[in-house]
Amino acid sequence: MLGYDDQELARYTHPPLSTLVLPNYEMGQKAAEILIDMAIHGKNPRPMTIKVDGPLVKRGTTAAVPERMAGRPFALREG
Repeated sequence: MLGYDDQELARYTHPPLSTLVLPNYEMGQKAAEILIDMAIHGKNPRPMTIKVDGPLVKRGTTAAVPERMAGRPFALREG
């Protein structure tokens, strides 16, 4: 299980929730660059996907994949 934005509450859940930190500065910078480029070159907006990596904060809900399971598809089990 994984959360996002590393909110304070994630540290106090049981087990502590692993999260991805949102790279807010980089996301804003990329958006501004695209808008400026569109304004300067008169381009129309178009759908696009832009990947901006954010660091993983490993806590209690992250574990290594056992070697016997590496590369194999998995299914969630209901308890």
